[in-house]
Amino acid sequence: YLSCDLVTVRDGEKVIDVGAFIGAVSIGIAEQGGEVIAVEPSERNAECIRRNAAEFGVADLVTVVQNPVYSSQTTMTLNLSEDPTDNSLINPDTPQIRTEEVETTTIDSLAIEHNFSQIDLLKMDAEGVEPEVLEGASETSIRQVAIDCSAEKKGHTTFDQLHEWLTQRGYKTTRSDNQ
Repeated sequence: YLSCDLVTVRDGEKVIDVGAFIGAVSIGIAEQGGEVIAVEPSERNAECIRRNAAEFGVADLVTVVQNPVYSSQTTMTLNLSEDPTDNSLINPDTPQIRTEEVETTTIDSLAIEHNFSQIDLLKMDAEGVEPEVLEGASETSIRQVAIDCSAEKKGHTTFDQLHEWLTQRGYKTTRSDNQ
């Protein structure tokens, strides 16, 4: 996300990293001085983020939130996969090992809760629910959005739906996979 020069984060900027996994992007942003909300519903992955942020000396800039982000605040089933990168609110691409009921949150709620008057970067790798995540961001000003649009929604990409949502709101979009 940061290495391809498509997004920039400056000291003091506010970032929400949806699907933070073990924190590589969150930590990279925090090392640049960004304040990050790292959203990762898996307990195991969330603990890795906390340990990694402490080891890299940025624990004060990375806040871990374990509620998955969705279009509304509700109770949903989180599918935990054999592959820890594939946990999802929809059926994962790899075999699931268990499920758990979780309380979802929204981008708007996170922004209010963490006193983010604007989000400077919203990074999403939400395993196929990226369009629903954006539905929950109707009240929040977002300067930049970086999204992994892989084919994770029943084998299909959400690119067209996300592209339409973003362009209707005045965002310039760039696709980095040469398609």
